[in-house]
Amino acid sequence: MKADLIKYFNNFFQNSRSAYFLLDSNTYEIIGANKGAVNLFEATDSSQIIGKFMYDFISYESKAKITPELIQKFKKVLLDNNGYSYEESVITKQKNQFYGRFNYSILQDDSEFYILVAIKDISEKEDLLQTKETYEEIYHQLPDGIINHINGKVISCNKTFLEYSGYQFSDIIGVELTTLFNSLEKEKIIEHIKDPKKGKFIIVSRQSSDEKWHKFILESFISNYRDQDIVTTIVSDYQLQEDLAKEQLRANLASEANILLEREIEKHKETQRKLETSQEISKSVFNSSIDMIISTDLENNITEVSPSSLYAFKYTREEFVSLNARSIYAIEDEFKTIAMSLKNEGFYIGEVTNLRKDGSEFTCFLSCSVMRNKKGDKIGYMGISRDITDLKKAEEELIRSEKKYRDLFVNLSDALIIVNEKNVILDSNNAAKELLNTENCIGRQLFDFVYQEDLEVVKQRSLEFRNNGSISNVEFRVKSGDEIKYVNLSSSAIFEGGKYVGSRDIIRDVTQEKEYQELILKQTSHLESIFENKSDVIMCTLDHEYNITSFNTKLSEFAYHHLNEEIAVGMNLMRILLNSVSTEVKTNLIEFYEKATTGSPIQFEGILKSTKGDEVWIETFLSPITVEGKSKYDIAVMAMDITDKKETEIAINKSLQEKEVLLKEVHHRVKNNLQVISSILNLQSSYVKDKNTLDILRESQNRVKSMSFIHESLYRSKDFSQVNFSDYLNNLINNVVHTFLLPDKDVMLVTDLGAINLNLDQAIPCGLILNELLTNAMKYAFIDIEEPTLEIRINEEGNRVKIWIEDNGIGLPSDFNIDETDSLGLQLVQTLTDQLDGTLEMKTEAGTKYLLTFEKLN
Repeated sequence: MKADLIKYFNNFFQNSRSAYFLLDSNTYEIIGANKGAVNLFEATDSSQIIGKFMYDFISYESKAKITPELIQKFKKVLLDNNGYSYEESVITKQKNQFYGRFNYSILQDDSEFYILVAIKDISEKEDLLQTKETYEEIYHQLPDGIINHINGKVISCNKTFLEYSGYQFSDIIGVELTTLFNSLEKEKIIEHIKDPKKGKFIIVSRQSSDEKWHKFILESFISNYRDQDIVTTIVSDYQLQEDLAKEQLRANLASEANILLEREIEKHKETQRKLETSQEISKSVFNSSIDMIISTDLENNITEVSPSSLYAFKYTREEFVSLNARSIYAIEDEFKTIAMSLKNEGFYIGEVTNLRKDGSEFTCFLSCSVMRNKKGDKIGYMGISRDITDLKKAEEELIRSEKKYRDLFVNLSDALIIVNEKNVILDSNNAAKELLNTENCIGRQLFDFVYQEDLEVVKQRSLEFRNNGSISNVEFRVKSGDEIKYVNLSSSAIFEGGKYVGSRDIIRDVTQEKEYQELILKQTSHLESIFENKSDVIMCTLDHEYNITSFNTKLSEFAYHHLNEEIAVGMNLMRILLNSVSTEVKTNLIEFYEKATTGSPIQFEGILKSTKGDEVWIETFLSPITVEGKSKYDIAVMAMDITDKKETEIAINKSLQEKEVLLKEVHHRVKNNLQVISSILNLQSSYVKDKNTLDILRESQNRVKSMSFIHESLYRSKDFSQVNFSDYLNNLINNVVHTFLLPDKDVMLVTDLGAINLNLDQAIPCGLILNELLTNAMKYAFIDIEEPTLEIRINEEGNRVKIWIEDNGIGLPSDFNIDETDSLGLQLVQTLTDQLDGTLEMKTEAGTKYLLTFEKLN
């Protein structure tokens, strides 16, 4: 099957200018490629392509890894939509880039499934003459008739069907399909076209002009056009195939039977002396016949068989002569039909299904008749048959192969029309109807659809065409309903007996191409305006060797004023730049431009040395430009003189550094002053004997230290607006725990401090709150607690900061109310919480737990 398909593929597409591929649907490997494909991939011949993937030769943006899942998914899309097409920019292995249209269609033969791919270069106008001629030849020279109909009414057909039917085009258009065949089969035909499917066919008949009945195979499939179902019916001449096979077999059998009969008659006229010789000769013919010869008595018991019959039925002679003829027929009704024909007509000719000894079936063409003696009495029956199983398979294979032709025809997508010598449209395909926005354009003149302003030009070109015999790439406008479309027409003349009788025309819709051209012109004018009117921006374009291809006035003025160069197209910009930068900058400059030629956009700043001795700061942007057919990119250059900006920036940075030094010194002095206060409180505590007073001094000292830690963090930080609160909190915890060490046990610290930064206005009150809560826990929580644990966690969720302080101590009294406490520390906690606009939640189950929550300020 595969070899036949490739043969058909080569016959139809080998000489086509477009690239055609035949793909294996299970692997996507190329199994067939025409000359157009070989030229597209710049190969020597198709052997360099067969067995590989299209992706080995071309690449495009949507390329995906080929997986079994991807193949199955794409096959489903093809089957569901009866094909698939798209347009995309691709690059061949030889780096040739073009914008192509990819048409995928399906070729299915029983369990075998193939994909036909057509690739057309639509980036430039193409000569479609060869494609149009191929399609027309396929359409009208297909061995089968083709009828297109809507709701059972014929809208078009090919010449083959007209030859079958004897009709003219004008006779058949608009008539009911059922009226073209036997009226008794009307319901069968209606049922068939009601649910048309590929591979489903019926056998019908129609009476020819000589009043003889002729058999045809009808196979139909459906397509949708403008929300309307169009049914295409393929009409195959079944009668012709059957008659040819029967006639050939009948002739062979009759010829051989006549030879036998003539010999027997001749021998019977001879004397008894020659009887034995005659019998031997007849027996020799009987035994050497390639056809199966079987005789029976009047009760259908087998009396004699030829050796060829023994071979075909797989019986021995003894087994065969013990059988009744009824047992060698697979279908009882067939045997009854033969018996009835022998009784009424005296003979039977036709196909039968026989049964071998092992139960297998095979098809034969049988010719049998009644045997009579010299008196004319019936003495039995003689049958001569031939195994035509291979012939039937060949017929089925022919039908399947024809389906491949039909699939090729169905997937034609170009607008095709046929006109007579008066430019009246005789036939058109669906694409033409869609382009001209009409359901039926047959009978109308092509000039009826031409836009009025282009009509005279088209008529003039039509006259030239009749003289030359062909014409291509004629552009004009047509009326498509309410739209005006640009089209490109190519035609070839049809001559009969040297006389012009019409033409075959291919019309391509180029409206979108025209719109693209207008858009490009518009964009080009806009870009040129921007290019010249950006008075503060230096702009130019370079090829991949840095030669100037275009530039604006600003570049010319800048180069003349600062570099004493007069810029012109073709000058090498890199040479000019390298003469104006320092040695250490040259390497980076070359590297930046080389990256741009490989496709990477680049932005950088640098200093150019003016011929006047000045240093000019330039900020440069390099953008790659894709050039078709080139491996390297051209470059679009935009640059700005940022000398004033740089000088201002340097002055600002210098001022900022001075302020940072001053601010750091301020924080350092504040920290030192707080440490002095802490030291004074520490000295003072050495003179105090009262425990309460001593505790107050320690708490005050810790409060001062908590503020000192913050200024120390800012002094060490490079960012004076933020405090690393996590580091600060770690220092604060260690200070409190060491200050209030328990005499006989260690406190287990569990911390999760995250990475939190706070500004100074929030860091100081938050630090004082935590200092108070930690101090209370160390002083009061762990009385009689064997394994004291203190847990501190801090977390930032969105813009909210949450701080947990938990202990496993003795807890607070059940009637404790923080809002009514007389403790200075807790009153301070409440005040500082309000200052943060935060909330403080407290729980006293299994220890004391605090949750401080507030919004973080930026």
